[in-house]
Amino acid sequence: MLRDGIALAAAGTTAPFARIAAESLRDLLDAHLPSRGMENAGQHVLDSFAGLPVHPDVSAGLEALAELGLRVVTLS
Repeated sequence: MLRDGIALAAAGTTAPFARIAAESLRDLLDAHLPSRGMENAGQHVLDSFAGLPVHPDVSAGLEALAELGLRVVTLS
């Protein structure tokens, strides 16, 4: 996914991370499980991330950083 994102940026264009990820996952799953009908499996994997809980120490860590006056950016 990182490679594809860098290639798009080098070509002067962009794409949403979710689209790059879904296409990469679909290609990987099709290559390794071709007979399983994995057409929507990549999107299923990505959709599952939305249901994952936050690690218990995240809130306290973000609050501690904010108290120090640090600006925080999260990536997922």
